[in-house]
Amino acid sequence: MDGISYCGIQWLNVVSSIAFLIAAGALCKNKSKILVLLLALTGIGSFLWHLVGGITFFFDAIPIALFLIGYAYLLLRKKQWALVLAALLLIVSVLRPLDSLLFGAQPYVIALIFIGIHLIDKNIRKRLMLPFILFAGAIMFRQIDPFVCAFFPPGTHFIWHILVAAAAYYAVKNLSALNRTGGHF
Repeated sequence: MDGISYCGIQWLNVVSSIAFLIAAGALCKNKSKILVLLLALTGIGSFLWHLVGGITFFFDAIPIALFLIGYAYLLLRKKQWALVLAALLLIVSVLRPLDSLLFGAQPYVIALIFIGIHLIDKNIRKRLMLPFILFAGAIMFRQIDPFVCAFFPPGTHFIWHILVAAAAYYAVKNLSALNRTGGHF
C-alpha cells in the first residue's frame, strides 16, 4: 500500500481507523476546530484506504499531514519560524525522500523529533510528554508491522491507529492549555 505490508488482516485496520473518529468526537468542543476536523478526516480516509485501497491512499495521507502541519503552526504561531517549519513538514511529507529507509514514516519521525526537542522546556514537557510517548509507541508499531507478520498474523498497524488517535487527542486537548499558560514556543 505505502511500501508496508499490512499482514493481510485489513479488517482490523478498518475497524481501528474509528479511533480517529472517537478522538475527534471527544474533542468536538475544542477551540481548534480545524485540527478536530482533520482528525476526523484522517479517520475517514484511513477507513477508506484500508477498506478499498487504491487512490483512497490520498484521503488517508493528506489529512494526517495537514494535521501535523496545522498542529505545528498553532503551537508555534507566535514565532516567525512556525511557517517555515510547517512548510518543511509539508515538503517532506510530499517528497518522501527517505521512503525506502523509513517505510514512509519520515514525516512522523520529523514530528516526533520536533516534539522531543521541545520537551526540554518544563512548562511544555508536562503537556506534551504523554502525546510524545504515545506517538513514539505508534511509530514503533507502524515500523515493526512488516516484520511481525510471520509470527503475529494480525500485524501491529491497528495499534498505530489507536496510539496516533490517542496522541492526537491529548496533543489537541493540551494545545489550548499550552497557549493559555504561555507554554507556546
